[in-house]
Amino acid sequence: MAIVYLDHVHNRTESPEEAADVVAQVDKLLGTSWSDPDDDISPRPLAQIDFLVVAPYNAQVNLIRTELEKAGYPGSGSARSTSSRAMKHPSPSFP
Repeated sequence: MAIVYLDHVHNRTESPEEAADVVAQVDKLLGTSWSDPDDDISPRPLAQIDFLVVAPYNAQVNLIRTELEKAGYPGSGSARSTSSRAMKHPSPSFP
């Protein structure tokens, strides 16, 4: 999991700065080596499907999806964003 702090103001339900940083983080981490202790094939390179981005507002979710698509990470099987309200997993992560 990665926590990234960004300075911005007046962004209540969506933040272009955060969406741009999500794209930058995916760009930076995609293809880097990752070890899953429950996976016999570890270590392996991180793939688009490995990323989960949690955002608290639908407007931010949609903005992140748009920015990821513009950066070449479209549709299913890619880096995803989902509303934190819709999460069922107790500890979603951003690998």
